Amino acid sequence: MKRFLKTRLFNLFSKEAYEIMKTKIIITAIIIMIIILGFNVTSLKINKQNDGDWPVELIGVSNISVSKSQFESWVETYEACWSDGDHTWCGVPVWRVAAMVDDPEPEDDSFNEELAAEGYIVKLTSWDGWVTELQISDVAHNDNGYIIANTIDGEELPEFTPRDRASYPLHLRGEDVFSPNTVGGIIKIELVGIGSNNPPEIPEIGGPSNGKTGTSHTYYFSTSDPEENNVYYYIEWGDDSNSDWYGPYTSGNEKSLSHTWASDGKYNIRIKAKDTFNEESDWNSLEVTMPKYKFSNILQVFRIVKIL
Repeated sequence: MKRFLKTRLFNLFSKEAYEIMKTKIIITAIIIMIIILGFNVTSLKINKQNDGDWPVELIGVSNISVSKSQFESWVETYEACWSDGDHTWCGVPVWRVAAMVDDPEPEDDSFNEELAAEGYIVKLTSWDGWVTELQISDVAHNDNGYIIANTIDGEELPEFTPRDRASYPLHLRGEDVFSPNTVGGIIKIELVGIGSNNPPEIPEIGGPSNGKTGTSHTYYFSTSDPEENNVYYYIEWGDDSNSDWYGPYTSGNEKSLSHTWASDGKYNIRIKAKDTFNEESDWNSLEVTMPKYKFSNILQVFRIVKIL
């Protein structure tokens, strides 16, 4: 009996010791792998599969599917660099890229001054859906203000910036680039407005049709632009106040604004939209009521009548 118990206890402790030993071995192996491979959060982000890659579509009077080597050859000829204080970004000025498709003959690098004088938009689209639009009048002959960069500190762009923003394959940088015009992960560059341009559709608007004074009410609105230009909204709240032009926003995306009315009464909300060429839609409207008699007061009246 004693022998049986000793054997049983030995087996139990042996199994427990084995599990502890196995766990220690696994943890040690993981630590060794981390040390050898040098993994960190940043490297994991950079090494994940690229969603945006070459070629980059360049669309204008003519169209080009730009390969990586092709863009690098443009950099050799027209390289421009800019430092943000921490890093140096190098690539091709935006206007030089636009020149590649602003004539019927693709990759004719002479800049079409006449077309630029008429005005158009350089539209940059990221693989993550972000869109930035630049007026050609702002970027023309502006070498350091607006650069389509393909390198940072002499190295190929990472897929993501340290703030988890798309970067590879191309990134808009420069001394005149500020939010919301920053965009990385560029996979398409278009010259928009070089032909006919149409205004956005009449915006749709939705939200509560009644409420109470002193309370914030939220209204939702959206519109689409035929040329998919970015859009701005202008809202009149019916109480002599307005939103001013609100945007820019991507065509088709729903946005919202809130408003508080100070006095009871009926108000007519009016909304219109415009695109980046200042083509304006017609107005849409929604009537709202801030009632003088709140529902709780009406119930109180009924209670008094019933008592009488």
